Parts: sequence; C-alpha cells; structure tokens
Amino acid sequence: MKKLKLSGMFFLIFIFILTAQAVYAQRPPARPFPEEGKRERLREEIETMKMWKMLEVLDLSQEQSDKFLPAWREMQKAQKIFRERKEDLLKSLEAVLGEEKPDEGKIKDILRQLEKERVQLEEVQQRFREKTKEVLTLEQQVKLLLFEDRFEKRMMEIIRQYRERRGFEQ
Repeated sequence: MKKLKLSGMFFLIFIFILTAQAVYAQRPPARPFPEEGKRERLREEIETMKMWKMLEVLDLSQEQSDKFLPAWREMQKAQKIFRERKEDLLKSLEAVLGEEKPDEGKIKDILRQLEKERVQLEEVQQRFREKTKEVLTLEQQVKLLLFEDRFEKRMMEIIRQYRERRGFEQ
C-alpha cells in the first residue's frame, strides 16, 4: 500500500514537471527566450523522476543498484553530450548552408563528426545493454524495456495533448 502511494506521488510530481516543462517551453515568440540554465534544470528534474520511477518498476536489490546505476548514469551522460554536440553541429551545418557559396569540405567534415558522435553514443548504449544483461534478471530486463518505451510515449502524449489544448501547431 505504501509503495502504491509513493508511486502515485511520484507520478503526480512527474506529470506536474512535464506540464511545467511544456508550459515553459511554449512561451509566445514575443517574450524573451528562457534562460538555458532553467531548461537544463527542468530536464534534470525529469531525468531524476524517470530514474526513481524506473528503480521502483525494476525493484532492484542493493547489489543490483550498485552495479546498474553507474551504467545507467553513464548512458544518460552520453545521451546528454550527444544531444548537445548534435545541436551544435546542426547549427554549424545551417551556417555553412547559409553562406553564399557553401563549402562542401566543411559540410562533409560536419557530417563525419555527426556520424562519429552517433557511433560513440551507440557504443555507450551497447555497453549499457551488456551491463543490464549481467545485472538484471530476464524479467527486470523486460520491465526496463517496457518502462523506457512507455515513459517516452507517455511524455510525448502529454506534450501533444497540451499543445492541442493550447492550439499549438506541430
């Protein structure tokens, strides 16, 4: 019963954070863009909520937690770095394409860098999958797979519903 109440509380906090993020991210264009630090803090809060909910779903032993969490954090960090670098590289591509005469060499270099970043992320993800096979039971592996899929879909659904209510185009 206590676990159910705790789960409900985490879910409500999660919904609040997602709603706040959607509201925060959808300011009218006339207002100044929100500070990057606030967006990052909100993203970190969502990741923390995701971690707690995931741990609850997986019901890990202390030994499993000690092995699983460092691998999960490494993967989260790698994903964050990839998102940041990808964004920077895409901005660079836009800048090059915006030039009067785009430099094919620069474009190819940026595309190579993007591919290199993607490969590095995939390597970290593969190490994480291998670690989960070592640490988690088969049932826990399935729960993790389902949790990640459902969590992502639920977040997207909440954002979609919010945008529909507010009349935002996608």
